[in-house]
Amino acid sequence: MRNLPPPAKSPLASLVQLPFVSAWKKAIVRSPLKCIGPVRSGYDVLSIVLSLVLLAAAALKTNELATGPVLGSGFLDSRWLLIVIVEFELLFGLWLLAGIYPEQTWAIALLCFGLFSCVSLFKALSGNASCGCFGSISINPWFTASFDLSVVLALLYWRPWGLVPFAHGPKGALHKRYLSPSPTAILTLWLTVGLPAAYALGTYTDTTLSEAGEIVGNGKTVVLKPEFWVGKRFPLLDYIDIGDQLAHGEWLVLFYHHDCPKCREVIGNLQQISRKMNISQICLLELPPYSSSIDVLGSEELTIINGRLSDAQRWFVQTPVFVSTNEGQLEMMSHEQQMALDDD
Repeated sequence: MRNLPPPAKSPLASLVQLPFVSAWKKAIVRSPLKCIGPVRSGYDVLSIVLSLVLLAAAALKTNELATGPVLGSGFLDSRWLLIVIVEFELLFGLWLLAGIYPEQTWAIALLCFGLFSCVSLFKALSGNASCGCFGSISINPWFTASFDLSVVLALLYWRPWGLVPFAHGPKGALHKRYLSPSPTAILTLWLTVGLPAAYALGTYTDTTLSEAGEIVGNGKTVVLKPEFWVGKRFPLLDYIDIGDQLAHGEWLVLFYHHDCPKCREVIGNLQQISRKMNISQICLLELPPYSSSIDVLGSEELTIINGRLSDAQRWFVQTPVFVSTNEGQLEMMSHEQQMALDDD
């Protein structure tokens, strides 16, 4: 039998032999993951690392969705879409870890992380503080976009051996892992874990504040819905450190977070907003976690005070948001007042 010529090496092929790559390969081979099969290439290392990232992301998002409200109102933050993403990350993470059908899996991973990078980049350009990829752990979307793009480049370089030009043997033969689970086993494991998780995520109900100011529900986060309080006593008065002061007179209350860029922008325009709405008293109500209060100078015509919502509970409301109170009752803003807020 005629010997085949050695495979051709690209100028970057020597990168595979870098010390840190070799160390990773040895560490994984010696770990409990070796039961999945032998690690023979950079793609093996990459696929295992990506599987662990996806499984961690699925677990963290599951914990957040099962114990709290969805922190966002857009399409990308909708609960049903996040449940679909969790189920996909769980299935694909297990699939990558098992090393089944490496050539097809490589193509799906390339498409998947390419899409992830687009979503992270969109959130970064939109000014989002967190990408939402890892549940309640806040990570700047610029970081996740950079990571996802790096994964795409790594996948383009480290491919399954069956997709590498001039590789020896039948297509994909050298990359097949022994002792790897069957697709049926992976699907069975996914259904065993994924179905209960999907049920828990889909049946979650928000913990809210009643009109009487009582917390309804057992969740860790109380979802505030001011639109349901119009014409009734402001139910948060008992949870605000200056609630007694807000119970008298006419006030425009601004809910804000100290790390919200849009909130700071609105606070900078309070003088113009008060003139347009014809309200002379404004309360800056900070939601926990607290920082140093934002000091805004009032004037002879405008009174601005700082207040804080109790940190005994976790609160959720899309900030910045204004409510108008008169003698402790929440009032519906007129069309002109709402237009004044929208303009600013």
